[in-house]
Amino acid sequence: MLFKELLLQPFVWLSLLPFLLLLIIQIVSNFIRNKEYKNSAYYQITKLPYSYVENDLGVYGEYLTYKYLKDFETNGAKFLLIFISLRKMVKQQRLMF
Repeated sequence: MLFKELLLQPFVWLSLLPFLLLLIIQIVSNFIRNKEYKNSAYYQITKLPYSYVENDLGVYGEYLTYKYLKDFETNGAKFLLIFISLRKMVKQQRLMF
């Protein structure tokens, strides 16, 4: 009974309001970044989930590099294919040794 009465007090909700707002902002931000990633050419080629890309430092750096250089692809440069082929070559060399 005490818990229900405590929840009905306005100061409890006012003290939780900043945390709830931050949580909502974080959820919306993650949703937007995931949607932007799924629409990118990087995802179309690699098919890696965003959670994997975000947690792997090397792959995330590769994605950020593509993201910053994608505007130059309109001039005919194809940076993404170079990065992915280099990554595949490095993985193959690691398997050889």
